[in-house]
Amino acid sequence: MPTLLAYTLVTDPAPLETSRTGQAAPSQAAVYLLVSNVDHPQPVNWRTIDVGVPVGTGATDLTTNPNAITPRIDNVAGPTFTWQSTQQVFRATAHGNGSPRPLARGESMVLVLADIPVNLSPCTLIITAR
Repeated sequence: MPTLLAYTLVTDPAPLETSRTGQAAPSQAAVYLLVSNVDHPQPVNWRTIDVGVPVGTGATDLTTNPNAITPRIDNVAGPTFTWQSTQQVFRATAHGNGSPRPLARGESMVLVLADIPVNLSPCTLIITAR
């Protein structure tokens, strides 16, 4: 399905480092998802953006503890970004009342997932945004 917004994913460190058995604390990482309106002359209205993070102990999971992750939104004031345990996603919400927020042409925001305790197993991760 095509999207009206552009998404760019950056990690810190790059590539992410897995935790090691016997390590005093798990490896920490951050994921930055740049969301921008680069192709549309008109503002793009959005209500929610869900960021799926693989949670569990499997070889395709990023972390076992999503509650340790610190979500925030950089360079845009107002929207919230929180863990939704029922849906297993971090959700950016434009407004608490459900109304949309426009993202003007050239405007962007950064959805940040910081302090991620990374799992032990090396893998290729799939992080989704919708």
